[in-house]
Parts: sequence; structure tokens; C-alpha cells
Amino acid sequence: MLNAYAAASYCNSYMTKIDKSMKNEFRRIRKEHEKNEIDAMKMIRKLGNTLLNLQQMLAQQAVHIVLSFPLSCSSRECIFIHTSPVDERTIMLKPTILLKQEPNDLEDVMCHYIIDYHIGSPSSISKICLVEFVSNYKKHGTHISKRKKPNVIRFVKYNKYNDVENFCREK
Repeated sequence: MLNAYAAASYCNSYMTKIDKSMKNEFRRIRKEHEKNEIDAMKMIRKLGNTLLNLQQMLAQQAVHIVLSFPLSCSSRECIFIHTSPVDERTIMLKPTILLKQEPNDLEDVMCHYIIDYHIGSPSSISKICLVEFVSNYKKHGTHISKRKKPNVIRFVKYNKYNDVENFCREK
């Protein structure tokens, strides 16, 4: 091999390849999800457990996963603010259990996002910009309180030259 990138790419694809049994198990879970209309969170949990059970891993990796050890520690919480245009944002549906408890004519079927909490916050807090709100405040049910340590904020980071409109809107 003469190209270092090709060698690295080959090693990466070899280490992360999915064997046939795992692929078949993923197909079975997907078909079961389509046939029985399993809740999306349950399906994701099943897929994750299947991946953990069928994937070959080192003993250290297995201990980390089984004991729920974090792979990294931080003194600050990191929060992502989805700054893309509203029609491009990914929105999760409320869990099926919650939707079944609500009346049939319910139109509010989406989970609320941090931007929704900022819009519906008390007037004293709603004057604060979104970044400051996300960094310094947290929501507990219907109550909003100030954090002891501010969060680290992450956002989409549009390219200044390739997407000028979204770059300026994000700022």
C-alpha cells in the first residue's frame, strides 16, 4: 500500500465491519418494529443491546459498558442548540404511552425543545438571549431555576463562505 489514507481507511472498515449474524439480527428487529409498531425508544434500546451482545470487544470495554462508567468526565454539562432553520430541525415524537393518555384530537405530539422552554419562560427571563438562557438556566417540570455552573454551548456552526445566510442567522 502506497497511500496512508487508503491503509487507514482499510483498517477502519475492517475493525468496524458488521458480521452476517449481526446484520440478520438488525433486520429481524426492524421487521418486528414494523409489524408490531414497537415504540421507537424500545427499538433503539433493542438495537443497542443487540450490538453490545453480538459485537466482539475487549474486556475493558465490556466492564466500562456494564458498569456504566463514563468514557470521559467533565465539570460542565454540554448542551447542543439546534440552530438550523425550523423546517430542517429533527423533532422527536412524544412516547406512545403519553400519546395514548391524551385525547384523540391532540395536535401537540412533538417533544418540547429548549427553544420552546425559552419562548414560554417568565417575562423576567424571556428578555435574556437564548444562549444565555440555555447556559445559565434549567427546567424542572414547570419550574425554571438558575444553574450553579453555566453549561458549555454547542451549535451547528455554518460555514461563513458556503452558507452565508445560515451563518449570519446563527450569529
